[in-house]
Amino acid sequence: MRRRSRSILFVFILAGLASLVSAARAQTYSILTSFDSSNGSNVFATPLIDTLGNVFGTTQNGGSGNCGVLYELVNNGEGSYTNRTLHNFTCGDDGREPYGGVVMDSAGNLYGTASAGGGAHKTGVVYELVNRGGGLYNFEVIHAFSNGNDGGNPQGDLVRFKGSLYGVTLTGGGGKCKYGCGTVYRLTKSGGKWVETVLHVFNDQGDDGYWPWAGVALDSDGNIYGTTSHGGSFWHGTVFELSPQGGSFSAPEGSGSYKETILHNFHGAADGCHILSGVVLDSAGNLYGTAPQCGKDSDGTVYQLKRSGSKYGFRVILTFSGPNGAFPENEPGRLAVDSAGNVYGTALSDGANAVGTVFKLAAGSFLYTDLHDFSHNGTDGFSPAGGVTLDSLGNLYGTTTEGGSNGLYGTVWQIANP
Repeated sequence: MRRRSRSILFVFILAGLASLVSAARAQTYSILTSFDSSNGSNVFATPLIDTLGNVFGTTQNGGSGNCGVLYELVNNGEGSYTNRTLHNFTCGDDGREPYGGVVMDSAGNLYGTASAGGGAHKTGVVYELVNRGGGLYNFEVIHAFSNGNDGGNPQGDLVRFKGSLYGVTLTGGGGKCKYGCGTVYRLTKSGGKWVETVLHVFNDQGDDGYWPWAGVALDSDGNIYGTTSHGGSFWHGTVFELSPQGGSFSAPEGSGSYKETILHNFHGAADGCHILSGVVLDSAGNLYGTAPQCGKDSDGTVYQLKRSGSKYGFRVILTFSGPNGAFPENEPGRLAVDSAGNVYGTALSDGANAVGTVFKLAAGSFLYTDLHDFSHNGTDGFSPAGGVTLDSLGNLYGTTTEGGSNGLYGTVWQIANP
C-alpha cells in the first residue's frame, strides 16, 4: 500500500513538472503586433531588428491603398511595442506588394524592394527610406526595373556588402523563359546615384536554374549564394554560387564578372523541390535552407550543404511528415543559425493544430525541438510563410500571414531565448 502511494505521488510530481515545463515554454512565445489591414496584411517578410530592439518589416498588402506597408515596431521596453507605418505604398511610382524585407545601413537608412509597380514598366523597384532623424524618413526609388536586361519583379530580400546592395529578380534578364529567367544584380552608389550591374542572367539551359524567388547571401570574400525555384538537371530547382573572377573580391564597383557553380540540383523525391527560400551560412561556411515540397514524405525538407575546402556535401537534416510541420515555405526569407550552430525555422502547415510550427535543430545532431505550434485561438497567428531572424540577445522573430487579434491579417511574433 505504501509502495502504491509513493507511485501515485511520483506520478503527480511528474505531471506537475511537465505542466510547469509546458507553461514555461508557452510563456516564451509572444505576439508583438497584430495587423488590421489598415496598417498592413499578408506578412511574408523576415523582420529586421536594430540595436535598440525596434523591429522593421513590410507587409505585402494592406495600408491606405491596399498596396503594402513598410512598418516599424517601436520597442517601448518590457515587451511593449508600438506599431507605426513608415510608408504606405500607393501602387504608383513607389511600387506595390513589397514581398521582401528591409536592410539597414550604419546611418539608419532602410533599403528594400517592391515586387511590382513603379516606373514605366510596372515590374518593381528598389527603394531607400532615408533616415532624417527623430523618427522621420524620406522615401526614394533608387532603381525601377524594366523587365528587360536589368530584370523584373524582385521578390527576395536585399543584402548589403561593402556599401552595395545585392538582390535577385524573379523575371527579366533573358533566357528561354517566357518573361525572362531572372537575374542576380548589384546596386552601387556612384556620384550620388545608384547604378545597377547585372551579375548573372539565368537561362534555363543545361544545369542552370531559373526564377530565383528568394534573396542571396554573401561570404566575406564576396562569393554569392542563392537558390532557384525551378530548373537545374532535374527541373526542381538549384543551389548556386557566383564567384567573383580575379581572386578575392576587391571592390563592389568591379566589372561584374562572376562564375556560376551549381552546388546542388534538387531531385524532388528525396531531397525536395520548388525552392522558395534562400540559404544562410554558419561560421564554418556551411549552407542551410528549406525545400517547401517533395522529400520522403512529400511535406518538404531542411537541408545542409557542408563545406569541405571548395566542395560541398548535400544532406537532408530534417524531413517534414505532418506532426513536426509541413511545407516550410520560408518565402522570400531564410532559416536562422545562431553562433553555436543551432538552426531555426518555421513550417507553414501541420503540427499539433495543423496551422504551422516553429522549430529548432540542435547543432551537430540536428535533433528536432518543437518551439511553438500555432493555433486558431483568436490572438495567436497562424500560417508562418516567411523566414526567421535572431537578435543580438538570441531572441527569435518571425511573422504569420494570417491570424492575430484583429482578424486574418497576420502578426509579428517573438520567442525569447529559444
